[in-house]
Amino acid sequence: MGPALWPQSIEWKADGAGYIQAIKAVDLDNLYSIDRYWGVGCCPHLFFVFGDGTVRYERELFTNVHNAICVDRIDVPSGAVLLVIAELEDETTTISEIDGRHFSPAIELEKGQYIMFPFAAPGQVTFVGKYSVPIGAPVNSLDPWKKRRVIDEFLEVLRDRQTEVSESGQMNRFSDAP
Repeated sequence: MGPALWPQSIEWKADGAGYIQAIKAVDLDNLYSIDRYWGVGCCPHLFFVFGDGTVRYERELFTNVHNAICVDRIDVPSGAVLLVIAELEDETTTISEIDGRHFSPAIELEKGQYIMFPFAAPGQVTFVGKYSVPIGAPVNSLDPWKKRRVIDEFLEVLRDRQTEVSESGQMNRFSDAP
């Protein structure tokens, strides 16, 4: 089969100190793998709209758990005037509370829907909710760039839409996401 290397340890230096890490023998009964592909099940997405018209993607919400209520807190950066929660995938997002404001019935967002609400930054906002993936939803594992693409497409929607947002202080719900 040819030559092979069977290292027993890895040695390195950092900040003037030497380190050694032993390499364990492979235990076929105790293996795992990390798969970084993106598929359905990546939660609702959070965006900020700033006073100068800039729109920024922040991150996903409710990433800790699937199909169970959880609490998610974020720091809103200075200058943000609108927070946007968008469901861009084949999922259902349920939001039961935002910053102590309870919703009954809860807000539900399906693919292509989003809500915008004003926020006086900076500060912290707390979301309570969950996301769920319906049985039989398509999996996007064959397209590793789809997540980036749907976020970029939605950023364009927000850049167009943000000039139309009401300043009434009310939460607005739209259904024109890609």
